[in-house]
Amino acid sequence: MLPFGAVPLAVLLMARPRWRTLALLACGLAVVPAAFTLTGFWWPDGVRATLDTYLVSRGSAQRSYAYFLFGDLAVLGLLTGPAVAHALPDLLRTLRRGARAPSAIPAGTLLAAAALLGTLVLDASGVTRGEVERIWIPYAMWIVVAAAPHRPPARTWLAAQALTALAVQALVLSEW
Repeated sequence: MLPFGAVPLAVLLMARPRWRTLALLACGLAVVPAAFTLTGFWWPDGVRATLDTYLVSRGSAQRSYAYFLFGDLAVLGLLTGPAVAHALPDLLRTLRRGARAPSAIPAGTLLAAAALLGTLVLDASGVTRGEVERIWIPYAMWIVVAAAPHRPPARTWLAAQALTALAVQALVLSEW
């Protein structure tokens, strides 16, 4: 769940709160993990046990890490659609230019980049092997923001997104 903090952290960086606010936020965020730890739950063991159970109980155990490393990103591409694929190079250029002046990075770009970073961390970790079509939806909605400022007109990208969704629905057999 830690990578889910990428988008709120980006919002926090854009807001530039005072140190006192940051200290209070850190204390508030520490309460739940501290309470669980004090009652005997060790987070790394919980994550490992969950991953082991998932891998043993599902078909994921028969597929390699590399299969999911690339397959999950392909699913994310289908989930976010062609408008985002078209916008990603511009997003990366904007981030590269903004490295010299971070305050010049548009808020939407920063949010989309944070969500993309969260998905890449989860993908590389192997914790979300498979089922990303529902696990990564909180990220996907922020990644789609990257496509907002792009041309051709919005109607063209909306049509491309709709055609992609219809094609996936018609061609992919899913238990969902």
